[in-house]
Amino acid sequence: MLTTEEIQELTDRDELNRIIFDCQGRLENMKEEARAAAEEQIQAIADEAGLTVEEITGLRARPVPKATTHGKKKAAGRTSKAPAKYKHPDHVKGWSGVGRMPDWMKNHVEAGGSKEDYAIPAEVDQSASERRTTRGKGDM
Repeated sequence: MLTTEEIQELTDRDELNRIIFDCQGRLENMKEEARAAAEEQIQAIADEAGLTVEEITGLRARPVPKATTHGKKKAAGRTSKAPAKYKHPDHVKGWSGVGRMPDWMKNHVEAGGSKEDYAIPAEVDQSASERRTTRGKGDM
């Protein structure tokens, strides 16, 4: 280990930068080791109490930030929902084709079927969309 005097006597910049880099790396490792040890202690306390860490601390995982609207304001109290493009044959359940595929559709596709087997005809889908867009403001 270098003493303060030895560090002061260093004249090679590359050597000094290497030492700084090594020290910063060691500090990061020490910080990570301390964090891991603290995490283990906290988990042990939670386990002993029969609780979760979240129940003890009240902390939750950070929520994923929502996409920004880039200054555009959304209509108050209204959310837009994509119209269903596919309909379950035995139920009223529908799926817009956006997002996670529902189990009933996933099972059908895995069995060799096509999503188009459950497609809602365009004219039916069109009329449902028109009903939503032509509602008067007093219908809310």
